[in-house]
Amino acid sequence: MGKPQITFTKFNAPGIAKSFGVEDGVLVKKPAPNFSAGTFETRSVSSIDELEGFVKTLRPGDFLTAGVHKTLTRGQCGPGPADIHRKKEDFPFADGQPGLLIIDSDNINNLGLPDLNSLATAVEKLVGDADYVMSTSASSGVTYNGVEGPLKGVHTFLFVEDAASVPTTLETLHKRSVILGYAWPLITKDGKILIRSLVDTAMKTSNQPCFEGGAILGAGITQKREIAGTPAGDEVSFLKVSPLTPDEEDAYSIAVKKLSATVAVQAEQVRVAWRSARHEKMVAKGCSPESATQILDAATSGNYPVLSSDYEIETDNYGVLTVREIIA
Repeated sequence: MGKPQITFTKFNAPGIAKSFGVEDGVLVKKPAPNFSAGTFETRSVSSIDELEGFVKTLRPGDFLTAGVHKTLTRGQCGPGPADIHRKKEDFPFADGQPGLLIIDSDNINNLGLPDLNSLATAVEKLVGDADYVMSTSASSGVTYNGVEGPLKGVHTFLFVEDAASVPTTLETLHKRSVILGYAWPLITKDGKILIRSLVDTAMKTSNQPCFEGGAILGAGITQKREIAGTPAGDEVSFLKVSPLTPDEEDAYSIAVKKLSATVAVQAEQVRVAWRSARHEKMVAKGCSPESATQILDAATSGNYPVLSSDYEIETDNYGVLTVREIIA
């Protein structure tokens, strides 16, 4: 019986990558533009060293998803209504088939992990003896004027026997990371507290992009990519993750409360300032003070807030838009 084939998708679009340039003598980073047009192809590997070799070939403009297209092994994405779009419905996890699990670890300076070796030690506490490949993120190792930037993030690629298990597995790994102390509280612009860890749970979505291949670099800027994998054995080593025990669930809840408490005062200050500024802006645009208060109450309460048509959302690439404008 041959080795199992682990499948995933490689996308490519020129210019779709983080970029670094120099403005007034200062290094400036810009996020990757939204992807709307480019190529995709289903790729497969059968060993961890084959995956490591593949990752080393990637260049700016390449990104990966753990999901694969339902019917096509390659094709062209476009913005038109009849074109193929990078939607999770069209690029789902391959149910019952071996796949790729991606751990995206960002802002690792918050965790006191200064290099790839220390992060590898932390990740191994989560994944045990499973094979993996690590690749430094497109924000890391950027050098300008002889000054090399720090390690900002790392992508860790592992094999799972059933790709459909990725969402549950990542959620479990995130909670275990918090329990182990590899976590920090993040205050959002509207004053919410989110707990971040070594494991970005955004990768639970099958079409979530993992930008590989480094950044687009302006003149005089260089980047060092670090890519390393565990030694390949005779058999494919899949990630095995047991469910959280009741004691672990309790430990996670306690850790979240402790982390949240460390920034509770600051978060409340941010929340009050945000509501005041948003309320003032809505009233200035013609909304009554009472309606503005009701809209903000609905938008900031519960796990599933209700956003009115006049509610404004700050987008990454299109400025501030109301819900009505986004729907239109």
